[in-house]
Amino acid sequence: MLKNYLKIALRNLLRHKGYSLINILGLAVGMASCILILLYVHDELSYDKYHEEADQIYRVTREWFNSDGTTSLHLGHVAPPIGPLLKNDFPEIRQMVRITDGNNPLLRHQNKVFQEERFYFADPNIFEIFTLPLLKGDPQNALADPNGVVLTPAMAQKYFGDEEPLGQVLNIDSRADLKVTGVMREVPANSHFHFDFLGSMKLLEQVLGDDEFKNWGSNNYATYLLFPKNYQVENFKKAIPEIIGRHHPNGKEAIPQTTLHLQRLTDIHLHSHLDSEIEANGNIVYVYIFSAIAFFLLLIACINFMNLATARSANRAKEVGLRKVVGAERRQLIRQFLGETIVMALIALLLAVVLVEVVLPKFNAFTAKELALRSQGMLFILASLLGVTLFVGIVAGSYPAFFLSHFQPVAVLKGQKIGSTRSRFRSILVVFQFAISIILIVGMGIVYNQLEYCRNKNLGLNKEHIVVLPADQNIVQRYPDIRNQLLQYPHIAGVAASKRVPSGRLLDSSGGSVIDGEKSEPLNFRIANVRVDHSFIDTYG
Repeated sequence: MLKNYLKIALRNLLRHKGYSLINILGLAVGMASCILILLYVHDELSYDKYHEEADQIYRVTREWFNSDGTTSLHLGHVAPPIGPLLKNDFPEIRQMVRITDGNNPLLRHQNKVFQEERFYFADPNIFEIFTLPLLKGDPQNALADPNGVVLTPAMAQKYFGDEEPLGQVLNIDSRADLKVTGVMREVPANSHFHFDFLGSMKLLEQVLGDDEFKNWGSNNYATYLLFPKNYQVENFKKAIPEIIGRHHPNGKEAIPQTTLHLQRLTDIHLHSHLDSEIEANGNIVYVYIFSAIAFFLLLIACINFMNLATARSANRAKEVGLRKVVGAERRQLIRQFLGETIVMALIALLLAVVLVEVVLPKFNAFTAKELALRSQGMLFILASLLGVTLFVGIVAGSYPAFFLSHFQPVAVLKGQKIGSTRSRFRSILVVFQFAISIILIVGMGIVYNQLEYCRNKNLGLNKEHIVVLPADQNIVQRYPDIRNQLLQYPHIAGVAASKRVPSGRLLDSSGGSVIDGEKSEPLNFRIANVRVDHSFIDTYG
């Protein structure tokens, strides 16, 4: 019977080519859209889970409060002494590592000179916490030498070509020579941080000195803790006020002003939106929204199929009548029609996979991701594809199967009219389908208008024809001369300097007070400040 069902299904598809094309193409487009969204959702949910001990790794964050208890600032970075103090106070912490930005240093090898944006300094034990495999070098000792540096294969090729990178020397900011001690695999795309270079924190300690690494105000260090398996992190969170009161320069008086928090590593990408992050994160709300959109797109495709199938049901009424006359039971007919829809869903799935492969490069460019059907999440993707196919086949074919299988053979064979072309259920489906479509279209229009508003809103400054250049310490020290040289070019109308640009976050701040005569009252809010030169306002308009 299975062979007969398959033969009938294929024969019906070939006999009604227009109907089959519309039905299968509609399913394929809906399924392709769903697959693309599933790839995106899977990628978003997979961030940082490639680390072998991801569930035991937590990031330390720091929050400041106004006098009324509201949050003033919450950073994903903390001061350099905090990590070692936590490790010392809590011996159960297995490992602690700090990572800080290298501030776009200038690297030089012979005649190759580049300013590198993804250069970071890290404690030597970073490879004991994070799963960052070294292709060359010893992870235990790669950053033990203050002048050691680890880089990716792409950077090794960039500076040294086909030469052996280990032992090569890179000069950093004309201050120190770094020896290549390791080549690490590229950090996966689904990570909340990415490095091209890792220098040793020991070098930074030598250059910046004790003042920096005892400074509670230099909150520039992403600090991670590795806890034992099944450790009760809640106990640690309860002890945080004691840690602040014990070690902060202001003692217990600092407890109402600032505190520390812990974030699970795997929660950072979708759940962390602090005032400082190593990179821009995603948002769990988008995952929910896109998942809902995928479901409704599939639902629209299913409704299309159901309506088309029931609309032409009268053409198969005699077939149903004859099958019942020769002994077919209703459950057999239901299996037959569900089988036909699953066959169509499988054909649509194959077409959907082809569509996904064709569209994926453009989709990756749009989402700034590296999604692929052939990836580490292939098992999830295959399971999802199979689930989508069965879902479409069963849901889309359920109503036609039950509708067709209830025909009475006597009425059918006598030629009586079966069913109604104006079925109430079909009308409900059509209305529901159009409602979903209208909601999605309106939502798309709102998002488009919002993006256009963001692009064209007058920000109160001149953002056109302005180029922002990074400045290292050498440029800062020689800024007056460099500015004068730039202004000699006739097409340069103005030059200004500032610690931050208008598109950046206002992370620098200080306290303040109101002076009334001889009386001084402290402000109950944070004053954010940006250091600028005298031509900043004129240059930005």
